[in-house]
Amino acid sequence: MLPDQLCLDDRLVSAPYGALAELDSRHTAILWLNVAESESRAFAQMTATSRMAWDENPAAWSGQSAAALERAARTLVRSLRAAWRTRPVLVVRGLPVAPIPPVTPYGGVVDVTASRQSIINLGAVLACLNLHPVAYAGEATSVLHAVCPVSRAAGEVSSHGFDAALPFHTDYADRPIDEPVVDRSPAAAALGFAVERAEPAIPMECVPTARLMRALSPGQIAIGRREEFVVQAPAIFGGGQSAQIRRLFPGDTGPGFRCRLNLGRMTGATARAARLLREIHDILSGEIVTDEIHVRRGDIVVMDNRRTIHRRASFRPRWDGTDRYFIRMSATRDPLARLPSDPRRPWVWT
Repeated sequence: MLPDQLCLDDRLVSAPYGALAELDSRHTAILWLNVAESESRAFAQMTATSRMAWDENPAAWSGQSAAALERAARTLVRSLRAAWRTRPVLVVRGLPVAPIPPVTPYGGVVDVTASRQSIINLGAVLACLNLHPVAYAGEATSVLHAVCPVSRAAGEVSSHGFDAALPFHTDYADRPIDEPVVDRSPAAAALGFAVERAEPAIPMECVPTARLMRALSPGQIAIGRREEFVVQAPAIFGGGQSAQIRRLFPGDTGPGFRCRLNLGRMTGATARAARLLREIHDILSGEIVTDEIHVRRGDIVVMDNRRTIHRRASFRPRWDGTDRYFIRMSATRDPLARLPSDPRRPWVWT
């Protein structure tokens, strides 16, 4: 693939970087950007000796990586930023990778030495979009989250589960989006994934919330804007978390239409809210177009956590170190939009 080509709906479209964001958004929610080999080599050289301090100051090291990426691939970064305004999912392909992929960490902890380059790549792309990595107390103490099968998570509907499908959802649907922050910090604005090991039979699947909105009637949207939806914290947080009453559709319903949804952790507090969730389930299980992201090792995926809902099928791990494995970072636009926390680790949110 040439460096100025774009993969769109499995078709190759030749276009300069600057024109990518202008392509017809009706085809897909996903925009693919390819890094030229010369740019990838330059970026690898610039970051070869960088000291990563992800648990000391995540924003600083991701910012340093972003500065290197902008020097190595200035036009690519400019296109990346322009595309983020119009596409809820971006995939960057062609950044450098280590010669040997890491073993899938069945304990659920990222091996930062084995995944050094992937972590740098992911942090750089997020920081180029002015996104700041955060961690949530109770989920992880690091901004690096292993998305892979974990033996103790059998039967769990979470990023560590495997034998149960993840239904369509946004992450942290129980947390505030534009509601006041009272008892917990807000939901992440974006999710970033570095693909360490892909599983061709299990693509990432997503639906832009604008597409879901077009399938709903004004009456259904009006119900979704009421605070009548009970949301449980994600299973990976464990028990003891109180359920929250939220709106399904916060904010406006224009082109930037936002949604919080978790068909596995959300119920209706009223009959009409419960009915709407059933109707949305039927829509998403029916004829609505679901975009599949067929990733491979080295890809960086950035997903707007409010403009996109996503899911993953169940699968049977081989437990041989080669199973599906992504590194995820949750990210925010405003690193200060949180409850007070330990001033020594302000990126770990309550």
